[in-house]
Amino acid sequence: MRDASSRNSSNFVNTGECLNTLTGHTKEIYSIAISADGQIIASSSVDRTVKLWYARTGKLLKTLKGHTVVIRNLAFALHKNLLATGDDNQTLKLWNADTGECLKTWQGYTNWIWAISISPDGRLFASGSLDKAVRLWDLQTGQAIATLTGHDYWVWSVAFSPNGQILASSSDDETIKLWNVKTRQCQNTLRGQTKGGVWTVAFSPDGQLLVRGGHEGTVCFWNAATGKNLRCILAHSNLIWTVDFSPNGQYLASCSADRTIKLWDVKTGESCLSISDSSRQVISVAFHPNGRILFSCGDDRTIKLWDLSTGELMQTFTGHTDSIHCLLLIADRQTVVSGSHDTTIRFWDVDTGECIRVLSGHDSKVRAIALTPDGQTLVSGSMDGTIRLWDLATGKTLKVLRPKRPYEGMNITDIRGLTPVQKETLIALGANQF
Repeated sequence: MRDASSRNSSNFVNTGECLNTLTGHTKEIYSIAISADGQIIASSSVDRTVKLWYARTGKLLKTLKGHTVVIRNLAFALHKNLLATGDDNQTLKLWNADTGECLKTWQGYTNWIWAISISPDGRLFASGSLDKAVRLWDLQTGQAIATLTGHDYWVWSVAFSPNGQILASSSDDETIKLWNVKTRQCQNTLRGQTKGGVWTVAFSPDGQLLVRGGHEGTVCFWNAATGKNLRCILAHSNLIWTVDFSPNGQYLASCSADRTIKLWDVKTGESCLSISDSSRQVISVAFHPNGRILFSCGDDRTIKLWDLSTGELMQTFTGHTDSIHCLLLIADRQTVVSGSHDTTIRFWDVDTGECIRVLSGHDSKVRAIALTPDGQTLVSGSMDGTIRLWDLATGKTLKVLRPKRPYEGMNITDIRGLTPVQKETLIALGANQF
């Protein structure tokens, strides 16, 4: 092992030569930082630990434990050997890098709404969010009637079965859970043959198949009734954002961060078509009711129409000013609806490509939209932590819903013995101090 201090720093920076390789983490490393005096290297990992290394020799000095989930960020203070670390549970810890002691812990909270699905009878809708919970809501009253817990990580996708009896939810914990809508109990947990979070899940139109797309680019098919894994296909070279069945259930479309859209024969698992959209990653796809046209959207801020018989681009809709993350079709109106990171929801005339309406109200990125079966109400979910119900006839907001935080409404004004940090944590989780 060579000592980095024996080399002129400008020389090895200029050459790009590897001086040392530090090993010790058991899973992927998300972040590294160097102390202000250049003596200590800190690394954080999916293995939920922080490791401190002596920069000169590469020797492991300490392993810091205390986080319970992936640690994505860390940073040293400029003038003292203090290290701050942040994880996926919105937990921030402050460490003494010399002793390894955890000095403070702050607990934050986020409830970004990532997914929405409406039951076939239009009475309920489900939401999935970054607090690891799936919620069932009464569409008429806007009340949350059940919180389904069991996932260990963020919930990326939710989908009702065609008969409305089962709700599927997928998560970054690498599982799909099947919930009995009537009893609110988890009746099955599905795990794929590959590792990585499950970003999207969909039922076939006849309800017999359940399909998921994951972080590692694999599409997996299950028997929805038995939970038996039928087939897994390495479909893309990067994460799969969305899968969507054709109206007749014979084909499945998938889109990916690898900038491609692929069409699959559901019966055989064979690839039927591959479309390369070289601009940017493709985030969502939706079939036209005739099954011959596919709509796509993504980071290039446009909606595109593709002829599935040829794979050729037919039309491009422009108007959003940021990434578009969700699409749906209103068949009887020949309208496509899109939700974007620019905080708006737009309605487009399919024939002309003209934007015919813009809904504004969310304060952050729109991540999910769904339409009630009667076509009268649009439901949207956003990273502002709210769900909005919109009257489709007028474009006006009917209701604004916000999931409750763990200590929502608790009065801590007269509670004694709480430290300032504990008070800050409780307030972040919904408590009030008057």
